[in-house]
Amino acid sequence: MKIVALRNLACASFIVGVVLSVSASAEVGVVVAEDTPGCDYFVIETSGGYTLAEWYGGVVSIWEGEKVFGDFHSYGFKDIHIEGRGKMRVWLEDYWMSEDDAGEYFYGNCN
Repeated sequence: MKIVALRNLACASFIVGVVLSVSASAEVGVVVAEDTPGCDYFVIETSGGYTLAEWYGGVVSIWEGEKVFGDFHSYGFKDIHIEGRGKMRVWLEDYWMSEDDAGEYFYGNCN
């Protein structure tokens, strides 16, 4: 009986560790500029500045004010998670951008 209890405790500890490590590695951001469904580009505000993103799949729309989770501080294709709505595939064009540069990028691509 003790062996089963120890094995269950070990499994539960492993699962909690995996969940915590995934949560700890994901950065949090807030969408501050979007124009769906007319434009695939949007801007995410993070603790390091603004990240410039382009939609490539998954959840079809994103709205200003939505909280998103993912790796926002490197280039390339990423899977981000939209709080309460699911996963989206994006291309991260740039990161750690100023507010002015992020606005120029967004309006240059969405007008």
